[in-house]
Amino acid sequence: MTEATQKLATSTKDIRPLYDHGLPFSAWTVETLDSLKQRVKNNKACAIVLDGPMGEGKTTLGVHLADYIQGDFIDLKEQIGMGGQDFRSKFLYSKKGKIKVCIYDEAGDFRKHGAITKFNREMSRFFETYRAFKIIVIMILPNFNMLDKMLFENQVVRCLFHCHSRTNRSGSYDVHDFENMMWLRHYMSKEVIPSKSYKYVTPNARGHFLDISKERSKQLDRLSTEAKKEENEKGLVRMEGLISIKNIATKVGKSPQWVRQAINDKGLNEIKKMGHTKLYSDNVPDILLDWDRNKIDRRLKRKQAGHKD
Repeated sequence: MTEATQKLATSTKDIRPLYDHGLPFSAWTVETLDSLKQRVKNNKACAIVLDGPMGEGKTTLGVHLADYIQGDFIDLKEQIGMGGQDFRSKFLYSKKGKIKVCIYDEAGDFRKHGAITKFNREMSRFFETYRAFKIIVIMILPNFNMLDKMLFENQVVRCLFHCHSRTNRSGSYDVHDFENMMWLRHYMSKEVIPSKSYKYVTPNARGHFLDISKERSKQLDRLSTEAKKEENEKGLVRMEGLISIKNIATKVGKSPQWVRQAINDKGLNEIKKMGHTKLYSDNVPDILLDWDRNKIDRRLKRKQAGHKD
């Protein structure tokens, strides 16, 4: 049993079911994780991907793997990014604190049009710059094939854990190395139902994992619920045709300070508030642009009238 295994097995911070070897996942997985940790020590970028259908325990397994990589229990609130924007701040937290691992959880990111392209662009930028910080990123996705081919060509993604067969107390996973992932991508490009591709490629290994403790499970549920609530609220705002000052500023090409002053001068009121954010009707940008043009025209006419005099 390694030092990290002993620490996790004997820690009093968390009470959870463990296998006889002292960890909540199959023993051979340690060898895989240790090889990835060594890769990062050698200043090479390294990402682990967990995929599978909803409810198969991807986040649970991701936390187990992250605990082992860190050698202690990760801070769920500070080391799991629920969606791209949240992940950016958690990654910076990990970088600043010299933490060994950070988790990206999709959390509904890909419901928006163009979100996959944006996600891949940002991930590519992360991996271009972050390897010097020696942080292993665990990405939790519905399907690993969402990742851009450049992340594979640069051999950033080293390992895939495909989660399946979840029960009330445990789950199963198949592990695929880089070569297997290339074959899976090949078959997925031909299959109408991508998940069928897994039957064509034999995994390098198969394993099982147990649930996390009830307390941490509740904390994960809270984080997930908050992220989904925020995303649902944003979706509702879009459906209602509302817009924030920041988005108004982008549309009119002015600063947020200009927009606030213009809204005040024009006497416009917000429709509703979401937290501390004031939301306005989506026709406000047009109203402000017309108001600004008219103001400029009036100023120009006064100036011209002054010259005539």
